[in-house]
Amino acid sequence: SDEKAMQIANVLRDYYKKDEYLFKAVPYEGIHDLFRTLISNDVKIGIATYKREDYAKRLLSEKGFDLYTNNIYGSDFEGKLKKEDIIRICLNKMGCVDYSKAVYIGDGVSDGIGSNNLGVGFIAVTYGFGFKTYDDTSAYYPVGVADNCNEIGKIILEN
Repeated sequence: SDEKAMQIANVLRDYYKKDEYLFKAVPYEGIHDLFRTLISNDVKIGIATYKREDYAKRLLSEKGFDLYTNNIYGSDFEGKLKKEDIIRICLNKMGCVDYSKAVYIGDGVSDGIGSNNLGVGFIAVTYGFGFKTYDDTSAYYPVGVADNCNEIGKIILEN
């Protein structure tokens, strides 16, 4: 049931927020170089994640991502926001009025659906939690598929 799912999610969140677990995450190889390259090419960066916003901001700050953007948005406490909602909030806060000029990078189905529903370009990555192959991404009409951070940079800067 929805009620039981929320109870389980809350237990997981309470467990996860302990520093010893929250901060075990390791940034992908090359991600900081990618962010620096994008910024030096006047690309605005925002982060929209399904992680609860308070955890996301804490974790991303701990890992140095707050050096590249103040636009970090995540899920609400009730878990009611869809990825589409989080992406929209992020873009709006960044002042983006033409979503067709934006691109969302993600590794899963919710990323593809959320960006497609908003008319945002989608770059699928085949590392991380979700997609493992190019075929896994095809249903979400990506503007590019990347196997690493360097490839993401190439896709963005060539377009």
